[in-house]
Amino acid sequence: MCRNETPYINEWVNWHLSIGFDKIFIYNDDVVDPTTVISKSCLSRVEIIQVEDGDSGSELRRRARTINDFIQKHCTDVEWCAFTDVDEFIHTDKPVREWLAAAPADVECVALKWHLYGDDGVIDGDESKPVQSRFVKCIDDKFEKKRLVPKPHVQKTN
Repeated sequence: MCRNETPYINEWVNWHLSIGFDKIFIYNDDVVDPTTVISKSCLSRVEIIQVEDGDSGSELRRRARTINDFIQKHCTDVEWCAFTDVDEFIHTDKPVREWLAAAPADVECVALKWHLYGDDGVIDGDESKPVQSRFVKCIDDKFEKKRLVPKPHVQKTN
């Protein structure tokens, strides 16, 4: 779900298409149309779904509604899907399609290595720079193990 992510969405879309995602579904919970900032060369591989319920319910409930909507309407169109925020960049050691193909046939869900990045004390960051070059300090693994930090998962759909 995308809300107030206009400065970051183009980099996020380009990144995930570059590592092998075939299509990106964006649930837009904002008044700004993300297609105004996404590279025209990528738009054919991006589907924007406008969230109509605005601020109704907590963020967790809105997220659950968007995931359920995706499952009901689009899950049969894809083999694998990942639910991430626009500030979450998936990293693998090879293209995502190769990485998923290496999973045993009976595997239906994989967890991804995830690092939490902070603002590193930057109050007024230069938004013209890519997100992945502005935010470079992350919480170490020891800290993550002490807290309940959900890791992104990629789910097999069929």
